[in-house]
Amino acid sequence: MNKVRLTTFVTFALGIQLFVSIGLSTAVLKLFYRDSILPGISVEGVDIGGLNYQQALTTLEQGLPWPSLNNSLVLVGQEGKTTEIQFSSIDFRVDYEGIAKEAINYSQRASTWQDIRLLFGTMNTGHKLPAIIHFDKEAFSDILNELANQFNQRPRDAQYAITGDKVTLFQDVKGSKLDVHQTIKQLEDLSFGQHKVNLQFEVIDPTITVEQYKGINSRLAIFVTQFSLADGERTHNVKLASDLINNLLIKPGELFSMNNASGLGVQNQVIGRPWLLLTTGWYPIMVEGCAR
Repeated sequence: MNKVRLTTFVTFALGIQLFVSIGLSTAVLKLFYRDSILPGISVEGVDIGGLNYQQALTTLEQGLPWPSLNNSLVLVGQEGKTTEIQFSSIDFRVDYEGIAKEAINYSQRASTWQDIRLLFGTMNTGHKLPAIIHFDKEAFSDILNELANQFNQRPRDAQYAITGDKVTLFQDVKGSKLDVHQTIKQLEDLSFGQHKVNLQFEVIDPTITVEQYKGINSRLAIFVTQFSLADGERTHNVKLASDLINNLLIKPGELFSMNNASGLGVQNQVIGRPWLLLTTGWYPIMVEGCAR
């Protein structure tokens, strides 16, 4: 029993000693590095361990001179199409102040006894902090919106052509729209020293796909009318109508209404007397037909 009690006492005493030693060690380290950065901390290969805030700030500015005033940011679109903008146009820069503050905060967290493993891990094997970048998101968004027309691609509906008894189908093509939000995120995640950002796009599906045209194998009817191109009003109105109903697919049993197909926006664009199909005007009677 005496041996057991002695062993318990010695173990307890050693435990207290270890606890006190760790506490004193962390207290000394915390006091010593209260206003400085723990050894082993670096940013993109630049060692800032042991430095205070101002020293770290100067070291980072000298060690991470990116981007330079003459550097351009290359925006890469689909099929490798590119355009360039100046980094300065969006106030793109390394946030040296933010990095130095994060290094100080990290050191203070690691110096507490609760994070003893973090403390000794940092001092023994080091810790790499990422470079923090800053840029004007609103200015970059404005540039992307201006470039949208250059990079956007409208979807192309499936087409068909009838020559005699032969029906030829033309494949539909998906379109794309520049995704400003996701592209901004790409720039936020840009690796240090890089100068290219891949533009992000949303896929725009065509309204009519070639699958919808499958089964069309003959012409049911054809109607031709003539009008003078000198009649400007009628020419304008016929163009409106043709843009609406060209390649319009009416499924079997479906009711076609020119009123629904046009909408009020197009109706308001009609000049003078409506075209031949609508000789009684837009609102009293609409041309309707049922597909069979």
